[in-house]
Amino acid sequence: MMETVGRVEPLARSWYNMEPLRQAFIDLMGQAEGERRFRLFTDMIAASSPRSDFPTNVRAASYYYGRALRGEPIPDRPPSPYGHMAQKHHVRLARDVAGGGFDLMTNPKPPSFAENLRGNQLPATIDAHAIRYPAMLSRDPVFLETRYQATRGAPVERPQEMFRSGQVTLEQALERPAWWVNQPRVANEYAPLERWYQDMAARMGMTPAQFQAGAWVGGARTTGLGSPADVSALEMLDARLGRTARLRGESRADVLRRLIREGVPLLSVSPLALATALEAAKEDRNDGAPVAPSLTHVLTVPA
Repeated sequence: MMETVGRVEPLARSWYNMEPLRQAFIDLMGQAEGERRFRLFTDMIAASSPRSDFPTNVRAASYYYGRALRGEPIPDRPPSPYGHMAQKHHVRLARDVAGGGFDLMTNPKPPSFAENLRGNQLPATIDAHAIRYPAMLSRDPVFLETRYQATRGAPVERPQEMFRSGQVTLEQALERPAWWVNQPRVANEYAPLERWYQDMAARMGMTPAQFQAGAWVGGARTTGLGSPADVSALEMLDARLGRTARLRGESRADVLRRLIREGVPLLSVSPLALATALEAAKEDRNDGAPVAPSLTHVLTVPA
């Protein structure tokens, strides 16, 4: 784990830095209201994160943020393109946020993720990849799923039983990331695993969130991570802003203003379009302003 994180340490240390976005909320809405809206937006990112890649996650979060900002109910079926295969979970969590907040005791992952995005890097977000990567590195078949079904109606597979009966080898199982455990038990696994991440982070002089991000992006090929593994959260958000701006014929700054002030959601972006948007973000901006690696000039927009 430490070797993996060491290979991606610069990205790991910056992955959760959303401070330019927080400042944009404050610049537009003032300190108190800006902080409130930034908290709502990051909570909605966390609410729509289960089983989602981050670019899709941000798109859905922008929709739920707008609904909650305007005091509108969260629908059972979000309109396209804001639905998701795990939308039942997203809707339930978004309603929790709109109704007062997450239930930390029954599901600690979303609130930890939101705290990390807001700059509190002491919690470690123990998501599917945070448990799956050390599980796969351990090569211990106890971490194989006892039951796996790729999609509703697909054949049911029992990876642990298949390994023990000799139907598959450990090497074959390691080629199937989805066969490995993807959720810690809240009652007796989440807290110990979080403490383990915190201890590993301390040994490398990093925050727990930074170490978790390093394992997340560094172990991406092993665990089957769907999000781009070479860019930060803010860069993926920036690509989404750029894609939305091009589709609407607006400037990036106007897209961000409308998101923050009115809750106008961001638009879809395919994997190919995302790669194009990420590349475009390095070269230019709609308003012709010079590129800033921190994205501050895009995200810190005038009131």
